[in-house]
Amino acid sequence: MMLQDVMIYRADFVSRSISWIVRFLISAYLWISILNSEGSLLGYDIPKMLSYFLLIQIVFSFVSSGAGFQVASDIQSGELSTKMVVPVDYILLYMAKEIGRNIFFFIFNLFLYVGTILIFPDYFQINTSILHIALAMISMFFGFLIIFCLTFMIGMLAFWISHASRLIFTFFALITFLSGLIIPLEFFPENLKKIIDLSPFPYLFYFPTHIMQIDSIGTEIFYGFLIQISYSILLTFLTYFIFNIGLRKYEAVGR
Repeated sequence: MMLQDVMIYRADFVSRSISWIVRFLISAYLWISILNSEGSLLGYDIPKMLSYFLLIQIVFSFVSSGAGFQVASDIQSGELSTKMVVPVDYILLYMAKEIGRNIFFFIFNLFLYVGTILIFPDYFQINTSILHIALAMISMFFGFLIIFCLTFMIGMLAFWISHASRLIFTFFALITFLSGLIIPLEFFPENLKKIIDLSPFPYLFYFPTHIMQIDSIGTEIFYGFLIQISYSILLTFLTYFIFNIGLRKYEAVGR
């Protein structure tokens, strides 16, 4: 169903694809310019940096969610009433829809960027062992669960305020900076990075990308998964908890 949805709104699909390509090209141009003059920074040379931004684009295509916008719209318009009477869990319904859409974009980006790697193999350094790929895929699922729950909870603020969707834009601006989308987290000051590492943000995009760039799996990855899974469980519980509280306040007259 989500494949059909994507195909219906072809202009949205094309514009989204172009935006991903443009974002990667801008990042590549910027860092090539920097590293040509510096040689390398904190262990990142040109091939490793290009690989980082290429991988993070692939990860982003799966680990992303805009469910909060739809949730806020359902609450404000009263459409939630219609969806609550069907025999399907409301939260799981949106999770399934988001996963369905993301799988399509993930496969599309995978073909697009793997093709880029095959054409320019000397410019990329990626660990393609089965173990690294499997762990990265598992990490991407938990990363999706975290961002889905966070955006869903912000969207549910529409139970109490009139324009929750504006807060979602603020949230996206925050994670763009703190999740490694703009700059690898190694470039943050050490004290700030320690604080960021305790937040859920690095485990959205940076952590799955990092798994694909390291040589061996060590305790760092084990502790990363421990934090990521803990956040996934906690945020899933909070999502259902807040949803049930919000339903007690929800009113939709005439629906």
